[in-house]
Amino acid sequence: MATQFASQAQEQVFQKVGLYLKELYGETVEQVEDKPIFLLALGSAAASISVLPWGQDAVVTVRAWVVFGPRISLELCQFLLRENGRLQFGAFGLAGDHDVCFRYSLVGSTLDREELGAAVRAVLGTADDFDDVIKARFGGQRAIDVVREDET
Repeated sequence: MATQFASQAQEQVFQKVGLYLKELYGETVEQVEDKPIFLLALGSAAASISVLPWGQDAVVTVRAWVVFGPRISLELCQFLLRENGRLQFGAFGLAGDHDVCFRYSLVGSTLDREELGAAVRAVLGTADDFDDVIKARFGGQRAIDVVREDET
């Protein structure tokens, strides 16, 4: 089944994002079947790049799971908020009830290749920089280790 889009803008931005990702990262990019999402792994981090409708436009969100299952505590939340204040782009958050992610969103209609590449590098770089720190302080598993376990 083909990917379904809520609007022409979403479809156009999705096609543009796919082209840019292929130009930037080649065959390391894969599209999730039937969904407006791409996957990319570099180093010890993996990201999803989703294209979702947003009014008359589309929003492109680059997200990386950083640590699965850390101890969710006031200390962890304060750590994430302090780091959010120091970062130039993107923000940490909790995905579901038990996982730490990092995400960065961009307006689709004005997106260019360099901006998308910078967003992907920022998200993957931040996830890679912080996964060991968060795991050491708050427990859990690095996202890349969980992916590797699933593959075996």
